[in-house]
Amino acid sequence: MAIEWLTGAEPEIAAHPILQGFKSVADLAKSYVNAQGLIGAEKLVLPKDEKDEAGWAQVFTKLGRPEAAAGYTVPEIKDLPEGFLVDENRLKAFYETAHKMGLSQRQVAGLYQYYIGEQSGVFKEYLGKSDAALAAAEKGMRAEWGTGYEAQISLAKKTLTWAVG
Repeated sequence: MAIEWLTGAEPEIAAHPILQGFKSVADLAKSYVNAQGLIGAEKLVLPKDEKDEAGWAQVFTKLGRPEAAAGYTVPEIKDLPEGFLVDENRLKAFYETAHKMGLSQRQVAGLYQYYIGEQSGVFKEYLGKSDAALAAAEKGMRAEWGTGYEAQISLAKKTLTWAVG
């Protein structure tokens, strides 16, 4: 099918399928300008298969993975419950796993915030249940021992101090 604005072009050019979508020289020019912009842009070349570790390393680096696992940083999370600790060895293992998987700095920071937020919520819930159980146990012992409660607690503390040394 001949396109009017391609009249005079070589037949193989005029019939090329890529040109069939253009309605005018202006459409073609606009497309050409956009294509030139992409040609100069930084590209992300995907490896041909999963086994191309060097190729994937380049992709992950371009996407924001640090050069080494030690290059990750995580944000400080405020308002963690008292007694909630982040194990540095586990954090290091998390960084190493994230690096092997090709995660970017941004992804690691986001996952860390999510995970610590979830774990601190679980920790708070545990503390609440623990406090409630302790209060219920104390109430039960006070009911059972009556005025002898303080003496029994004192004896238990002395026994524990002696046993621990």
